[in-house]
Amino acid sequence: MRDENCFFQKEVAAKSASAKVVGKTSNINLRTGTGLPKHITVAETKALFGVIKANTTIAWNPPLQACKSVAVTLKDRQQLETDDDYYMRVVLRAMPFFHGKPGNDNVKVAVEYDTGDKIHFAKCVLFLRDSLEEYFVLLQWYDEVGRQPLDSVSGLVQLVLRPPNVTRSYSIMPITSIVNGAIITPSENKLWVLLSPRETFAYELTNM
Repeated sequence: MRDENCFFQKEVAAKSASAKVVGKTSNINLRTGTGLPKHITVAETKALFGVIKANTTIAWNPPLQACKSVAVTLKDRQQLETDDDYYMRVVLRAMPFFHGKPGNDNVKVAVEYDTGDKIHFAKCVLFLRDSLEEYFVLLQWYDEVGRQPLDSVSGLVQLVLRPPNVTRSYSIMPITSIVNGAIITPSENKLWVLLSPRETFAYELTNM
C-alpha cells in the first residue's frame, strides 16, 4: 500500500493550468545569471543558477520568469472527495517575510524513484514560469534524520535543512509535484514535521 498523496498524476494538467502568478515577475537571463528577486543573496543566486543551468530532466520553454508567490489548487486530504472544500485554492510564497513573519513556505513533495514515489519535505525558494505558462519551483531540501521514517520516541518526522548556497541543497521540480503544504516547527534545536494521524500513517507506508 502506498501513500494516496502520490496518486496525483491524473491531475497534473488541471493543477498546472490552475497555477497563477501572484505579484510581480522578473525575466531570467541565463547567460548573465540575472533576474532573480533582489532578496536572494549573491551566493545563493550563484547556487540557484547552477541548478537551473545544470537541469537536464525537466523540459521547459524559455524565456523563464521568476516570481515570489503563486496561487495553486491543492487537495485537502482531511476532507471527503465529495466535500466542497476538498479542493483548496492556496497561495505558496517564497520570500523572506510576509506581514512580518517568515514567508518561505514549506511543502510536502512527491519524488519519483525506480521503486515508486516517496514523500520529501522542502522549502520554497523561487517559482518559475515558462513561455507556455508551465510552472516550476526551486526547492531547498530537508533531509530526514535517522533510518526510520518516524522518530522512535516522538513518533514524528525529524528533519534538518540542507545548507544554503550549496548547489546540492536545491532542485527544480514541476509545480505539480507539490502535494500540499507542510508545518515544520523547531523544538529543542531540532526540526519536526506536524502531521495528522492519517498523514503520518501514509508517510510511514510510503517512505519505508
